[in-house]
Amino acid sequence: NIEGLKLPFARLSRRAPSILKAHACIWFRPMAALHCTMHRQALMGNEGDHTANIEMDQEPRPDRKSQAPGCTIGRWPSAVVRLDGPTSLDDLRRGAGVDGDSGISPLTLPQWMDFARYERGRAFFREHAFALLISWHGALVIGFSIPDLLSALVFTGASDMPEDSLRRYTRTAQHLVAWHMGNVFDPSSKAFASVHAVRKLHAGVRAAMDQKLPGNKWITMYDMACVQAGFIGLTVSPARFGAPTSHRGVEDYIFFWKCVGYQLGIADEFNTCSLGKAISDKLVHEVFDNVVLPDIASPPPDYSRLAAAYIDGLNLTTMGVPVFSVKSSLALVFWAMSRPCGRLGWLDTGRYCFLRALLLLQLVPPFRWLMNRAVILSAQHMPDVGGLGAQGCSTVARCPFSGAALDSPSSAPPAPGCPYARQSPAPPPRPRCTLVGVALLATLALLLSLALALVLCAACLALPLAGLLLAHFGAQLSRASRCFEIFSTAGSGSL
Repeated sequence: NIEGLKLPFARLSRRAPSILKAHACIWFRPMAALHCTMHRQALMGNEGDHTANIEMDQEPRPDRKSQAPGCTIGRWPSAVVRLDGPTSLDDLRRGAGVDGDSGISPLTLPQWMDFARYERGRAFFREHAFALLISWHGALVIGFSIPDLLSALVFTGASDMPEDSLRRYTRTAQHLVAWHMGNVFDPSSKAFASVHAVRKLHAGVRAAMDQKLPGNKWITMYDMACVQAGFIGLTVSPARFGAPTSHRGVEDYIFFWKCVGYQLGIADEFNTCSLGKAISDKLVHEVFDNVVLPDIASPPPDYSRLAAAYIDGLNLTTMGVPVFSVKSSLALVFWAMSRPCGRLGWLDTGRYCFLRALLLLQLVPPFRWLMNRAVILSAQHMPDVGGLGAQGCSTVARCPFSGAALDSPSSAPPAPGCPYARQSPAPPPRPRCTLVGVALLATLALLLSLALALVLCAACLALPLAGLLLAHFGAQLSRASRCFEIFSTAGSGSL
């Protein structure tokens, strides 16, 4: 009933943007096949309030052989969207001289947007938040070895001390959780405010570095793509991170990061996630083999200092218990990427085994749910160290590197390394322990208790067995000695 479509499409034209009206025409394809004059006027809206920019084909559909009286055969919107994206590391390296912001407004919806896939990608994070956190941790430890990325951290001087490093990366975790728990395309959402603030702060740091360190391009499209590859590293081997999900779930999560990269200003032609899982996996392996491995083989001079500061700050969340180390974290990354790793000391081996056990326990649904909730609640209810507030609401914009408030009074001294930010009157409080830290310590205590129980059980079983073996050995020894005496006596008698 074509007449019955007048009211719904009229409402749609008043409330929805033109791109949604185009999608609606595709969704209602069985009903929208016959376009009479009344139908097209309803689709276009009320007296030209909004114009549906629908590109019409020149030829009618050949499968429509009959039509309603007074109607013309409908012509379909052109639904083919050309996807651009990198297919190799060489394509990414072309962005080394390109500014790291595409200049596209965050209010502009991309043509390839699919909100159903976007929501499924967010659901993937809720199901595997802890595994993703471990993946990001490993990517950060090994990513410190990339010279251009390390230069930005050294330039700001905000990650030299454990407390500063913890504060800086706690802000990063808060932003990441906000992006995954909200809609980065909704201007009224906290996720949109967060991603937009990070994009502006990138621009501020980029301008400051260009001013003080001329001659190089800083925070380029290539740098952004390398960082993005680190964030999707889990998708290369999800089963090793305790996330044995369907191929479709991983594809949807890659699409989610395509959307986040778009909102951060990464152009589609340099977006690691533009062309799906097969290409993104290839790019991640190429970045790891040709960029990360050579850099970690001979890291920059400041690598050890900043990596140690990050690890020491991370261990503050577990009440100072040294759960993490640089070597054990690197060993986990090499194992996840199926690459050989050097020998570890006994303490680092224990830490590495603990990380492996944490990922193995992700196969247990109750434990996975508990750790996922701990990650999300830790970020959402953490003290205001990132300008997001207790619930992730943007209150004071802070530089992601220096931590200085951008809205502080202009009389305050400039923040180190960031002339656009001002020092806060008092540094924000640092968290001494988080829900994730408590969960890690509880898991560590449980695993150590189980290991001790196994040792005791083995000892209880081994002691009787050892007694039997000793008795048997003693009997055999006594028998052998008697035989020796008999042979000795017989030999002397014959003489």
